[in-house]
Amino acid sequence: MALFRYPGRKTWWYDFRYCGQAIRESARTRNKEVARRAELARRLSLQEGYHNLQPKRLPRLFVVAAGEWIEMKRPTLAPKSLLIEKTNLNHILPVLGKHLVTSIRAVDIASYQKVRLAESASPKTVNLEVATIRAILRWCNTWSHVQQDVRMCLPGTT
Repeated sequence: MALFRYPGRKTWWYDFRYCGQAIRESARTRNKEVARRAELARRLSLQEGYHNLQPKRLPRLFVVAAGEWIEMKRPTLAPKSLLIEKTNLNHILPVLGKHLVTSIRAVDIASYQKVRLAESASPKTVNLEVATIRAILRWCNTWSHVQQDVRMCLPGTT
């Protein structure tokens, strides 16, 4: 661990090794104590990443997760694709919106599929809606709990 300033400069830098890698970064401060704390924070951040100790997100309602997901996807989706996802959510949220993302089970998705097919939605449309559910649950790291039991609709099923 070393704090230093380049000759003729006022900004503090830190330099240390972590897992064989040299880390040399600016602390972006003129205060030595703040630079020392910035170095410790950077080291802690590297250790948490190495040991996979990122803080876990609290479970959210599906409607909240869907809103956050659509905002995250907004810059990367084409306008037409964004419209399709929003339309899918208009059908999904009344049924699954009040569930916690951690409590959605394959049975819930299967019953949603049955309801949508009974409303005379085409199997392709229902599959697109299930794909939206899958994307949101994957983003929340909960899809793996239900994925083996979820089946897509076959064409011609009603």
